[in-house]
Amino acid sequence: MIDFLVIALALLVSPGVGFLLHRRFRTWARWRIVMLGALPIPLVLWAICLALFVEAATASAESCGVDACGMTMMAAMAVAGMTLVVYLVSLPLAAVGAYIAGRRAAATSLVREFE
Repeated sequence: MIDFLVIALALLVSPGVGFLLHRRFRTWARWRIVMLGALPIPLVLWAICLALFVEAATASAESCGVDACGMTMMAAMAVAGMTLVVYLVSLPLAAVGAYIAGRRAAATSLVREFE
């Protein structure tokens, strides 16, 4: 269930970030805008997984109970691996956002010519 929520969040965030990056950095190559536009959600997820893994790995044996730290580390590694899927899903969405920003900029410049 949480995987679908994360992918839904990527569906909402990636086009917006791609749009904003294209509007702000017009001289950048489109591939750079798309790669960076798809990155925020997977990067945040990876940082959370890294924090969970480090916390579980450095916990004392008394605070873990019966293999709770091992399960936490395994889950953190699994979700960190799934962030690659989230990134791959976010790539075309960021490209759509950058494409829309490019078309909007072209339409705005065309309107300014005829004013």
